[in-house]
Amino acid sequence: MKILTDEHVPQAVATTLRSEGLDAITIYETDLLGVQDQPLLNYAHQHDYVILTNDQDFVSEPFVDQNNHAGIIFYEDQRIPRSDLVRAVHNALSILQPEDLRNEIVYVPNGWI
Repeated sequence: MKILTDEHVPQAVATTLRSEGLDAITIYETDLLGVQDQPLLNYAHQHDYVILTNDQDFVSEPFVDQNNHAGIIFYEDQRIPRSDLVRAVHNALSILQPEDLRNEIVYVPNGWI
């Protein structure tokens, strides 16, 4: 499964996910830096990336209900240690299949650590 971290996620998170064998990129590795949420969601969907974010806009019902997406992994607490966030993402992705995430929002850590 492929992960795209948005600009709200520290770049070190994607680096750590890659070091653990996951296919992860940051928005900084695309030409999407600074774009609105919709083009980012479209890009992720077209390239089968699950978005990792803590941007509340991605989990607001009117926004997400209107979109078809590969999945969103959301974490609320920006103070969560990187190791805990990476572990939660890794654990969730080790159990969930791409079809489990399609058009779904997974909240981490919420039991995934």
